[in-house]
Amino acid sequence: MAELMTVDVTYGQALYSAARETGNRDQVLEDGLQLSDLLKTEPKLMEFLKDPGVSAAEKHDTIEKIFRGKMCDELINLLFVLTDRGRARNIFGIIRQYEKLAMEEDGIARGRVVSAAPLKEKQLKEIEEQTSKLLNMNVSLENEIDAGIIGGIKIFVDGRIMDASLRKGLEDLAGTLEI
Repeated sequence: MAELMTVDVTYGQALYSAARETGNRDQVLEDGLQLSDLLKTEPKLMEFLKDPGVSAAEKHDTIEKIFRGKMCDELINLLFVLTDRGRARNIFGIIRQYEKLAMEEDGIARGRVVSAAPLKEKQLKEIEEQTSKLLNMNVSLENEIDAGIIGGIKIFVDGRIMDASLRKGLEDLAGTLEI
């Protein structure tokens, strides 16, 4: 039985293939991440692109005016297709999928490190290096804050969890004390 693919995966893979064919893989990634950031900081633009009451021609014209010459053609064409098909809301997932494919090709696993307080850049790099050695792969981590872990860190990479939080230590200790 064929596996159903999500819109994000299907379009992300198509965009990745197109970018590789044109030799523009890294530029599409860079522009895609900037586009994603822009659409998050400018919610009115995102609402405009998703609005079914706005014609495709008007959306195309606006996309041309805003992005032509500032963003690669592959992403402009993707925006045209997404707005034509009423799938503009999927742009964030498509870009995440594209980034995932690029990182996989480069042999990099993406993950996150959760800490009670923000980590300094040096600390984050050290944790990335140690995690890379432990998992025998290149790891890129983003820092997330969760005061609930009290202290220490939790690392999430490729479906694996490494929990070195104070909360986990206390829970383990409490478990050994229970009768």
